[in-house]
Amino acid sequence: MLVFLVLESGEPVSWLARLQNHITAIRPIEEFSSSYARLPDIALQTYNQCSTDERQLERQLTKEEMSYYATGLLWTKLIDVKAKQSKVTLTTEEKAIHKATEDVEFNVPHPIATYLHQIGDYTDKMGKTTDIEIPTPPTTRVQGHGGYHADEITVDTHNLFEELPSIGIAGDMVMALCDEALEPNPNFRVGTPDGSRFNANLTGHIFPIGIRRPEIKQRLAGMGITTTTFPEYVSNTRFSLTYLQSISDIIGKMATFRNEKICFPRLTSSGGENQVIVTRPTNEEQHLSWTNRPVQATSSSSSTTAVIGASFRFGFQAHKEPGDGATLTQQHANWCCLESVVNRKGMLTRNNWNLHSMTKLTN
Repeated sequence: MLVFLVLESGEPVSWLARLQNHITAIRPIEEFSSSYARLPDIALQTYNQCSTDERQLERQLTKEEMSYYATGLLWTKLIDVKAKQSKVTLTTEEKAIHKATEDVEFNVPHPIATYLHQIGDYTDKMGKTTDIEIPTPPTTRVQGHGGYHADEITVDTHNLFEELPSIGIAGDMVMALCDEALEPNPNFRVGTPDGSRFNANLTGHIFPIGIRRPEIKQRLAGMGITTTTFPEYVSNTRFSLTYLQSISDIIGKMATFRNEKICFPRLTSSGGENQVIVTRPTNEEQHLSWTNRPVQATSSSSSTTAVIGASFRFGFQAHKEPGDGATLTQQHANWCCLESVVNRKGMLTRNNWNLHSMTKLTN
């Protein structure tokens, strides 16, 4: 069980007396939140492994579509867990997604399925259950398209775009597949500060896009997905059940990984221990993105090697730490979702942005 002690102030007395008279009772942590920034990487690794085994996979499915699929399943899972928690109320969008998927069975490659199975309320070895705090689905609409955390990147919103995959960003990547340019730039409609642009730390930003086969464009066009249109099952979410099911059908024919058939309402709300194991970056390879830096785990001695290993891979409690560099902008380059560009005013920086991670254990 996750606990901590709070020492309250008092008159100078002996250490033993202070323990007896001025220690607030041990209180269990009642909820925790997680980062899901590693999911797009896991989806990409899954796709790359399949591409070595599946003949002409590039004619059937792209890495951007696998990322959209994983992101859509993530939110389906999160909403299902929230629906099973007591004392919570689903939003209108959550109710619609939950209702639409209550009888749907998805084909999920084992690496992604394993990740999703870890998400949920955590019950420790003493039988104490700690609720997971479910984030609100991104429903902000920008330039006629929904699924974003906010309409612009600010000091208050950047953590969301770095730690929580959104169907809006994943949808923008899919829409870019329809572009005729050899190497298109995804149109992330979210506003950015003057003198900055998105980089690889924007979770869900997969690049380069590269060559797209005509079969991919034709299939997307048949679903109404173009560079300017993306039909959504639930307004403001960019959640397309029809598109998710079409990807599920393609994945169901793959043999690289064991595919699990998952209907989320049939699962429990319980999650894995690795959700609450804190992983902090070491001082090694500070130039790497924060989701890929070598880390050290902080856990109880009872955690198994397998659980600790999973916490490295899944990164549910990954923390951001400064990297090398003389300026804060350089030190934050391994986690900030924006990078500076040179304009007529010179190089603009973001030195006042905080390093606070969304992940937390609260009481």
